[in-house]
Amino acid sequence: MDLHESTEKFINAFSESIRHGTFAKLTLANYKGTDNGLQKVFARLIETKRGPKISWQIKRDNKDTVKNTGIDASAAELQALLISGFRNAHLFTLSANYQLDIGKRSSRLNIGRPTITSLPSRKHNLTTQEPVDKNAFFLKALGITTDIGEIRAEQRDKWKQINKFTEILSAVITKSELANSECFKIVDFGSGKGYLTFAAYDFLNSNFSKSNSPGRKKITFWGVDARSDLCSLCNDIAVSAEFDGLQFINSTIATFSASELAKALDIVIALHACDTATDDAIFTGITANARVIMVAPCCHREIRRQIGAENAFYEVLKYPLLRERTAESVTDAIRATLLKAFGYNVRMQEFVATEHTPKNNLITAVRPANWKKEPKKIDKVQGLMSLLGIRNQRLYDLLIAKYCN
Repeated sequence: MDLHESTEKFINAFSESIRHGTFAKLTLANYKGTDNGLQKVFARLIETKRGPKISWQIKRDNKDTVKNTGIDASAAELQALLISGFRNAHLFTLSANYQLDIGKRSSRLNIGRPTITSLPSRKHNLTTQEPVDKNAFFLKALGITTDIGEIRAEQRDKWKQINKFTEILSAVITKSELANSECFKIVDFGSGKGYLTFAAYDFLNSNFSKSNSPGRKKITFWGVDARSDLCSLCNDIAVSAEFDGLQFINSTIATFSASELAKALDIVIALHACDTATDDAIFTGITANARVIMVAPCCHREIRRQIGAENAFYEVLKYPLLRERTAESVTDAIRATLLKAFGYNVRMQEFVATEHTPKNNLITAVRPANWKKEPKKIDKVQGLMSLLGIRNQRLYDLLIAKYCN
């Protein structure tokens, strides 16, 4: 078949399937063009605040990007991608499957029976008891779910974490002073690939910010991570999902904390920030007078290197396994006590079961309206550090340097 004729028929079938409501998904593969690193493109129909759009997930060697186009512009986008160098294209509809193979001088279009019998959902499932909707676009873009909203087997633990954290965050906000606030400013330190960041923003924006209410809350959410490629990926997904209040910033905790953005924060989150990065996040929350601080510590190397005792406690610390566990408990106890010293009510709980993640302790600190400092708590921390031979602890050192010198 003529090269242009078969390509035109394929594009027409794509447009017709969208128009008749039978479009399921589209895959472009076997790229031979000049864009180094480009591998595949996946397209799906999504529902946005501005109406239905085609979402194009572009897979590369080092990162994925996502862009949305309006329905009217989708045929032109497909044509441009095919011209750029893709040799194989698969269109899946409820009425037929279309496979386009493009050669140098000719091409072949095969039409077969449909293999998809139901359309992937593109709307929120309002009846689900889980706080996060399985059909959310960002879950598909991040690889948590399939095109039809099913949780991938290898992502089930991550899915449990996402829902548990969102559930806890919602309960904390509802019971805090923030329940009556007109806006939230939230930062998630060490956001990584953004699984929890996207879920938290989507849930809060859907449940605490009603677009049809003139008195709705305004939510500003920052994900902060030192890896620029992950920030770029997450920003692309945020734009495609039309999460206008969500932005990912390539920065360290210290650099962000010194910026204007960190001067007035309502919620500070740091899940699995390594070693003293958790302390930096807590310190940022305290100095910004955040109402809520939520951290799930990961690694406790700072204390483990120092901890020791020449008293009866030596009988515990002489065993490496018990020494490590003690270092974890002592580190988090110091953090919790220092938070109490600065007016926070502190709760320590299991994040999710240990079979889903080995680092599962969540420290939640909420500052009430009538809060006050408790300097005697700092004395207790000093006593504990002295007992166990601890000379330095990051959060303690930061707070003493800022408030007690």
